[in-house]
Amino acid sequence: MQRVVIACIAFIGWINGIEAQDNEIKKWYVADAKIGCQLGDAMTSCLRIRESEDSNWVNFPWTIEGFTHEKGFEYYIEVSQQKLKFTEVDGPQYQYTLNTIIYEKSTVHTDKRILENNTFQIINIEQYGKKTLALKAKPSIKFDLDSNVIYGFSGCNSFMGPCSYATAFMQFGTLTSTLKSCNFDDIESKITAALKGKATFYARNNMLYIVCENFMTLHCRPEKRLDSILNVIELEKQPKNDINFMKNVDGSYRVNAPAMHGNANLFFMYRPAKLTDAERKKLNYKFLPIGMNPEITMVEILNKIHEKPDMLYAIITYKDGSKREMEIRDAN
Repeated sequence: MQRVVIACIAFIGWINGIEAQDNEIKKWYVADAKIGCQLGDAMTSCLRIRESEDSNWVNFPWTIEGFTHEKGFEYYIEVSQQKLKFTEVDGPQYQYTLNTIIYEKSTVHTDKRILENNTFQIINIEQYGKKTLALKAKPSIKFDLDSNVIYGFSGCNSFMGPCSYATAFMQFGTLTSTLKSCNFDDIESKITAALKGKATFYARNNMLYIVCENFMTLHCRPEKRLDSILNVIELEKQPKNDINFMKNVDGSYRVNAPAMHGNANLFFMYRPAKLTDAERKKLNYKFLPIGMNPEITMVEILNKIHEKPDMLYAIITYKDGSKREMEIRDAN
């Protein structure tokens, strides 16, 4: 009888070992918008995923349990991939379950500075779901934020007029233009009709979209990429100044360090790690987190002299393995 029980236990352990092997942990980047794709004989919408920032996007038609995708946000997620015992034709081979969202970031930008010092070519005019290709007419728009002016070319004529700007918002005044006629009168009439009254705008994936009061949307491509100004805007969001650590009564430490993305600082409880003699020569402190799955997995306070007596140098290690060297204040 005892041998039977041992055999059963061994068999269950073998089965569990197989199941454990079939369960893999994946880390994926998820693009900020779904895309139409083919699944068998049917059309559906797919997420776009990739395993590194350098790899190509791959269409992903399956459901990830616990994950809700919001258009305009790019994600970096950790997923459990469990092999299914029974599958259907054109169905998934695995069950996918969200473990955690490592980070998410908005890819929609509404700062008015994205309009500055650039020429935007109008390539599409969209209204009620229908698009008119405008590229052949070569229409373009320039924005002068200092003088509150808009000017450009609408297909046949040059135009200019007052325009006020704010975050995600602009308001057009009465435009003046030359009076030539050409083969692109239809495109020009659409553009001049759009540039009246109020409008909202946003940039996404290096394109500018102007959503006008008459339900017309102008799709505009910048001559100069927006990367430089977007980098400036993102840097401004990074936390500054009050980055510190302090000792608690129980011997643990509270560490205030910047999030990997966004403008919020993170507060975590840490305990000092046990250091080897070699580590002690390099480090004053090495903090490991208390609790599960923090975004910051380690804070190392470097043994490097700072010119200010209450400041030190630190290396922040994030959950994805990336590191950031920065200054940190001793708040004790």
